[in-house]
Amino acid sequence: MAEELLQKNAQGTFVLSDRGEYLAYYNALRHLLAHYMSRGLQFPPEKTQKVLSETMARISREFKTVADFRSRIAELPAWIGEPNTNRLISYIGQHFISTLEKTRAQLMEKELPKARDKFDNPYRTPSWDFLDLYGDLFLKAPPVLASSAQENRIAQMFQSPTTAPAAEQAPVPKQSQESEDPMPGERLLKLLTAAFLQSPKHQAGSVISPVQSENSELPSPVPQRQSAGRDPMPGEILLSRYQEEFLRAPLPVSTGSSEQVPVYRKVEAFLSPDIFFRISETMNGFIAKKDKEGYQNWFSTLAPREKQAIHLRTLVQREERGESIQWDAEYSRLHVMPGDSLDKIQEYAETVREYMSTMKDLRNVLAGQNQGLYQQLLVFISSPSSKADDLDMMLLQVSDPTARNNIREQCLQLLDNMQDYQG
Repeated sequence: MAEELLQKNAQGTFVLSDRGEYLAYYNALRHLLAHYMSRGLQFPPEKTQKVLSETMARISREFKTVADFRSRIAELPAWIGEPNTNRLISYIGQHFISTLEKTRAQLMEKELPKARDKFDNPYRTPSWDFLDLYGDLFLKAPPVLASSAQENRIAQMFQSPTTAPAAEQAPVPKQSQESEDPMPGERLLKLLTAAFLQSPKHQAGSVISPVQSENSELPSPVPQRQSAGRDPMPGEILLSRYQEEFLRAPLPVSTGSSEQVPVYRKVEAFLSPDIFFRISETMNGFIAKKDKEGYQNWFSTLAPREKQAIHLRTLVQREERGESIQWDAEYSRLHVMPGDSLDKIQEYAETVREYMSTMKDLRNVLAGQNQGLYQQLLVFISSPSSKADDLDMMLLQVSDPTARNNIREQCLQLLDNMQDYQG
């Protein structure tokens, strides 16, 4: 059974699983190596295809996790016949993240319909979820070679009235039940017996229901069953024990768990960091070119909240230059939207100030580095899906280890700061 490429995060959103991330990395590196061999090394198509196939097969065998792509990146030049190690590694660092975003998007587009059909399917049953959870374990288990005692037990299971009398059958040794070579069903029972015995006993007359809904009109996903004063059956205990695994559909119900899902402090009515950074950089481009007409045309296409952000950005810049800003007077000149009180506008201004400070900090961290790296890292620190592994691949283009480590540490801190403002 294939490992899932998508999974749901704590907020109920589909994201790439560990396997999905690995495949996205794999596809991104494959694309970059193919381009490098054909363009950089000038390999003919036949050689490019041959070397690429051999290299990717080796990566598939030897790279077990996403972290291996970074830790073993220095081996790739020798694998493809590139004598200039730094040249290839720097090329991968410069282009990896942009390529990775494309392969991630392609995987999401391909796998999302299948994931929704599976996880959001109202007709899902516990048996299918159990199969999904443990199918790989069954498939990976070595084949069971039946002993003579097991063959006898199987024969007894299928005895019919026309079968020869039991006296003529080979006797089944009593110790077969404790055989060192048990049947698969015996293995499963032995494996789960402890779990059954440790499960709390259900009180007489209680209802075994995987989900206690606050809305009594919602139908229970699993038929309710009365214990009628008896101890619950193993299947009932199994269902109760693994109910959270069985029931992953995004229904508005409570599982009774006291665990709190972490929630970021959101500035819900304002812009997320990535949008603010993008419009700020676009605005800086018009200013650098002194293209007033182009700026006016671009500004007219922005959404109201984006226009408001630019006005707030200008006010914050004036304030940083020492000017005194009368916010109540400026309030009427802003692109005010429904619900935007003066207090709320001042809160947005604080968010803009934090965004601008972050951009300044990043420029300071990258002093002496190229502008292209700044743009890549600006995207990195503003994305809620960014990971340290992505940053490590991106920083391959920084040759000085000390500078690389310093940039890495600072960028991870900036990324953590920006998580508070993710929508």
